[in-house]
Amino acid sequence: ISDISSIKGLLDNLIRESDTLLLQQSRVNTDLQEGLMRTRMVPFSQVTTRLKRLVRQTATELGKKVDLEITGEQGEIDRTVLERITAPLEHMLRNAVSHGIESTKVRKKLKKPVTSTLSIEISRQGSEVMIRLTDDGSGMDLSGIKKKAIDKDWMTA
Repeated sequence: ISDISSIKGLLDNLIRESDTLLLQQSRVNTDLQEGLMRTRMVPFSQVTTRLKRLVRQTATELGKKVDLEITGEQGEIDRTVLERITAPLEHMLRNAVSHGIESTKVRKKLKKPVTSTLSIEISRQGSEVMIRLTDDGSGMDLSGIKKKAIDKDWMTA
């Protein structure tokens, strides 16, 4: 009985030491994961110069005056995500300048400021990054597009 009691005491000690080691390893893993995430995060401001130049060039080519305002550009985004969304953002900005913002003459007739404003707002909602792109143009004129009847077979497909 004494031997069994001694073995039980040794096993209890081993269990406590194992629990302590597992807890320490969990903390180290958490620290490593947080460190890795911090190294992957970059400020959105890394692409702001590029986006502003794109808007300026597109506006100049089309004879429009456009200012790009960016708020929250110090907000951090995963480097891979930022690389993947840059091209679509550029496309949306080009389209906004080309199709959404009126010419200088039309803006004068509408009594709007001659220089239009495009804005990008970066914010966080919990763990998600929200990017809002807006402009003060009137948008695309779709009045000339003929409406097509929707094929019933297409709706059931």
